[in-house]
Amino acid sequence: RLERVRRDGHSLKTRHANLKQASGRWTERAKNVAAQDEAKALECLRRRKDCETQLQNLEVSIDKHDELEARIAEQVKKIEARIGEVAQQRNMMRSRESVAEAMRTISNIEGVSYGEIEDTFDRWEINLGETEILMGATTSSDPLDTAFLAEEDTAELRAELKDLLQSEKEDSS
Repeated sequence: RLERVRRDGHSLKTRHANLKQASGRWTERAKNVAAQDEAKALECLRRRKDCETQLQNLEVSIDKHDELEARIAEQVKKIEARIGEVAQQRNMMRSRESVAEAMRTISNIEGVSYGEIEDTFDRWEINLGETEILMGATTSSDPLDTAFLAEEDTAELRAELKDLLQSEKEDSS
């Protein structure tokens, strides 16, 4: 809306400039034809007078328009500031909502005693251990044993690679 008001103001000022030029032209025309045709010269002056009357009315309109544009610009500025405040308030409310949700979740967790949580994990670990024993999938947690197994596995893979390369050399010869 403000942009439209500014365009209208520009249009009024352009019209004002055109009327000023027209008034000057009618004055010159009156001077030029006064010696040959007095009636034409008088008509030129009448038209200049009409232009000057329109100019006076237009100047009043331009003044009112400038006041209106200034008021609208101020209102737009206030509205934009308010929009910024509302956006900031919305962001703050979202943050507060997130904190409240986190607190609610923590409160729900705190409702269950830590001993109950530990008991749950203990039962889970016992069930896993029983399943691993039944399925023969016990894990060795001995780091030395694990290191030896890794070295032995690597040695077997190296021997297999050596055999593979050796058989490839024999096939190509």
